[in-house]
Amino acid sequence: MSAALLIACLAWIVPASADAASSPPPIKPRAFRGVGDNVVRVSATKLRGIATIKHTGEANFAVWSIEPSGKNSDLLANRIGDYSGTVVVNIYP
Repeated sequence: MSAALLIACLAWIVPASADAASSPPPIKPRAFRGVGDNVVRVSATKLRGIATIKHTGEANFAVWSIEPSGKNSDLLANRIGDYSGTVVVNIYP
């Protein structure tokens, strides 16, 4: 059975500002999909955000954030079988 992945991602958390004119514009949420053994690549950013992750399938499913060096950084999700969850990304300065 093939696995399906949906990362409805990244409604960025932007700090509130007293001066709305100087605030950066809101970033539109983006969605990414993968099927089977696909590796879904998401563009790097330094902004904090929220990732809503959903997996349907029977196999192992893992989502990692990656360091600039290419090494795995934070394990955001790891499950055998179906998964649905929300995680904060880029929590470190």
